[in-house]
Amino acid sequence: MDPRFNSGPVPHNTKMMSVNNTLSLNIPNSYPKTLWNAWSDFRKNRITLDRTIPNMMREDIDIRIRPLSQERISKGLLNKKYIDVLNEHLHNLPLTPWEIKNNKERRITYFQRYADYIAGLKCGTKVESRNITANIGSRDYQTTCDYYDKKGNPQRLHSHYILTFTFNQTLFEGSHSPSLVQHHLEEIQLQFKQDMKEIFDSMILYDMDTERMKKEGLLFDEKYQIQHW
Repeated sequence: MDPRFNSGPVPHNTKMMSVNNTLSLNIPNSYPKTLWNAWSDFRKNRITLDRTIPNMMREDIDIRIRPLSQERISKGLLNKKYIDVLNEHLHNLPLTPWEIKNNKERRITYFQRYADYIAGLKCGTKVESRNITANIGSRDYQTTCDYYDKKGNPQRLHSHYILTFTFNQTLFEGSHSPSLVQHHLEEIQLQFKQDMKEIFDSMILYDMDTERMKKEGLLFDEKYQIQHW
């Protein structure tokens, strides 16, 4: 990539690196005739991907690393006691009155929290689903993972990935010919999750202090699992 800024189509299975060499991932290889557009931003430890598969779905993915404030360490994903019960905690965590009101205003029809594993880290994920209009809807995922870098600084890996789906032959803008294939929502969502698994399983955090993370019980061998939501 350009040392300052670059964007454009990238071949499948390409290894992308953030400009400051702290983060890398591989481009998924599904639908080889539909290339991904990639962005690498010189201002942040960030990689952004997007593509539209005609008559099926649009995928928007933004992955970045940000400094983590000190006050979040004891209460969050760098706390071993919290990490050990993370999945149970997220499943049982009730929505706040503000979240209930906010979800209603944004027409959220489905909301879920659960734990994921990415790049050896145990992470928290939330997913929201909503219908945008007839035959078009979206699933919005946000996953956060925390780690210590080699300088001892707490960092947050934040992944925001959005599936916008269409079915019953509703066409996205940019589709030049209608498809005869009728895609089911389950099929569309599974393909999106498989694309995300390829990305997450290939991800490397070059600035992570793996020895410290192992010593504190914050590094895991588990891989990203495809959930049913």
